[in-house]
Amino acid sequence: MTSFDCLDQSSVPEPECWKVGRAAQPIHGFAVISIAHGELLLQLADGGGARLLEADLLIVPDGAHVEARARQMEAEVVGVRFSPRWLEAAFALAGYGPNGHLPRLVTIQRGSTDLARRGVRLLRRISSEPEFAATRAPLRFVSTLLELVALGAEAEPGAAKPVFLRRTRTDSLLETLAAIQSEPLEGLSLPALAARLAVSERQASRLFQDALGMSFRAWATQLRLDRARRLLAQTDLPIIEVAGETGWSSLAHFNSVFRRRSGSTPTRYRRLHRTECEDSTAPSVLSARFFPLAPATR
Repeated sequence: MTSFDCLDQSSVPEPECWKVGRAAQPIHGFAVISIAHGELLLQLADGGGARLLEADLLIVPDGAHVEARARQMEAEVVGVRFSPRWLEAAFALAGYGPNGHLPRLVTIQRGSTDLARRGVRLLRRISSEPEFAATRAPLRFVSTLLELVALGAEAEPGAAKPVFLRRTRTDSLLETLAAIQSEPLEGLSLPALAARLAVSERQASRLFQDALGMSFRAWATQLRLDRARRLLAQTDLPIIEVAGETGWSSLAHFNSVFRRRSGSTPTRYRRLHRTECEDSTAPSVLSARFFPLAPATR
């Protein structure tokens, strides 16, 4: 049986604060997580979905498969992920077998519950309050981690079931846009998008404006420009092929929009940024150093 005296310092869990965008990100357990800002849409292994709101508490058991993405543009998340060895040592300290009373299903505690309020308060404490930092007060830090594990053990799935949501058209739109990011752009158009969503062009246009706050045309133009800049800086493709690869109707149109939006011609942009890329490959004293992550702060 593992005990704390067998664990090295690197195995101690650390609080993390990260941002989640519209692209799905996996969350691995055992983890205790809350939303500092925004909302998350969760996709579970059984095909169900749930919405995680600010101040809610998410408990992901070890071995569960959960994917999360922001409901709007971005969400800020704070949480702690516990290694199996650390959990085993924690339960051994309490006289239980390995992972004795942890939930086996993903559990959401809503922000109005006492358990969620306690969990969010503990996460905030070890992620942002200096007097609970691992370097300044290691005993307080570890005791707070143990409290979070205890909360996870209290959150029996039957007592706090997730609020599942029906799949919406906005969900379908965001997933489709994420897929388009890595697809060829020659056929990118509002009619093609509407067909993929099984809605009319007018509905697709309105849905796009509501979800992203911009028109489809503005989004598509920015996507084409971003990919064109990447091709210009990283490949030797002729300019006319770059225009074709990124879905422009003509080289003249591509040159005109690129110059207006980027402040230079494609040729000049390539010359400048190819030089920057070559310079950035030079060895650096700083790039060879490793900077350990400090506990996240807000």
